[in-house]
Amino acid sequence: MDKSTLRNRIKEALATMSEEAYHEQSLAIVKKVLQEPYIIEAKTIGITISNKPEVDTNHLIDELWKLGKKVAVPKCNPKTREMTFY
Repeated sequence: MDKSTLRNRIKEALATMSEEAYHEQSLAIVKKVLQEPYIIEAKTIGITISNKPEVDTNHLIDELWKLGKKVAVPKCNPKTREMTFY
């Protein structure tokens, strides 16, 4: 299976997920990410702000701030496709 087909299958599965399941799965991922040694040791973390049906990163960002982490979010220049983190 190629990357494009896999991506489309995942998008379809996420689109049919209930709101409750979406939030539960997002929270489970946040808990796992927060336990990763590289997250625990990091002072600054780069992360994107999610759009549904992607994993909800808003809660993760809040938790990182509570831990005293700096969170850098990219802004993309559509002409050059370069990202600048803020």
